[in-house]
Amino acid sequence: MFYAPYKPGDRVLVEYQVDRVMVTRGPYLIIDVCPDNRSGFHYEAAELTKKGAMHARRAPHWLCPRPALTMRLSGAPVWEDAERETSYYRECAQTSRVLAFERGDLTLFQAVKVPLRSPIFRRKDRTSI
Repeated sequence: MFYAPYKPGDRVLVEYQVDRVMVTRGPYLIIDVCPDNRSGFHYEAAELTKKGAMHARRAPHWLCPRPALTMRLSGAPVWEDAERETSYYRECAQTSRVLAFERGDLTLFQAVKVPLRSPIFRRKDRTSI
């Protein structure tokens, strides 16, 4: 997870090809980088509006890195609320890194049991060290 090219708080655009036409989706705000069995990790991302705010009615979804998918940083404008969200997710990621590497505390990365599905690895929201 720590070797993912994009970190929580980054805004990205996603490009892929459909019937010889390049399709661009986004911008997305990366909320978290989660472990995944296929590619090693996937991004949990929230879609942003044209003004740069997070969509109120859309749930975060996964962006999985694949060879047919191109992700790049977005230069889209950022709204004030989205900037606060961005700094919050970056602080959570920094806290996780400090706890995991410097203190050896892996409690933030414990799996959450979900009925009828495989365990989900979700980072707990804790920014104070």
